This record gives sequence, C-alpha cells and structure tokens, in this order.
Amino acid sequence: MTAAIHNGRVYEVEQLTKVYGPSGLRANDCISFDIRRGEIFGIVGQNGAGKTTLVRQMAGLLKPTSGRISLLGTDVVTNPAAVPYAVAYAGQRPAALRAHTFFEALYCTHFPHWERG
Repeated sequence: MTAAIHNGRVYEVEQLTKVYGPSGLRANDCISFDIRRGEIFGIVGQNGAGKTTLVRQMAGLLKPTSGRISLLGTDVVTNPAAVPYAVAYAGQRPAALRAHTFFEALYCTHFPHWERG
C-alpha cells in the first residue's frame, strides 16, 4: 500500500451495511463518511449501536454485507491484508497484550519490521 492519500481521503466508507444471521439484525445500515488527512474522528453511540462492527469492518476483520471501504485508495473488503500496513487495531479486550507496556504492544502489533535498538 502506498502512503499516497486518495483525493485527500484516508478512509472512504460508502453505503456500508452489516446484517447478522437469518433474523436480519442490522448492525450498520447504509453508513457513508470520509476521514481526511489531519482529521480527528470519533465514533460515539449506545451499547449495541454497531460501533465495534464498524471499526472491525474498517480494520478488514469483518466483511460487510454490502458497501465499500477504501483505505488510502485500496479496497479493504477485497484486500484486508493491506490494512495492517497503515492501521493499528487493538480490540476491546486484547488479552495477548495485557502483559505488555503500551510501547511493547505498539511494537508487536504495528511495527514488527523495526529492529530493536
């Protein structure tokens, strides 16, 4: 993945929907937004509103039912392996990282190619 910003947008999310199971429970329904370079972006909502589902989709860990997610011009849905080169993600309870300091966890999850100095 290149470091180039696609039209000033880091993330582009278009008509993103996630439907769970045969009951048709919608965690996200036609969400669209852009995140541009330098912006601070937050997701706020009640428990069960779909925040974690949205973030997991943006991290390439959960495939949406429909819609499009682009990170630096790369389609996250068809190329989720590209996401870790640009984004670090630690879920709500990263059990494997509890014994580490913040910097050790950052090193292990986002900068595995760095040499210790």
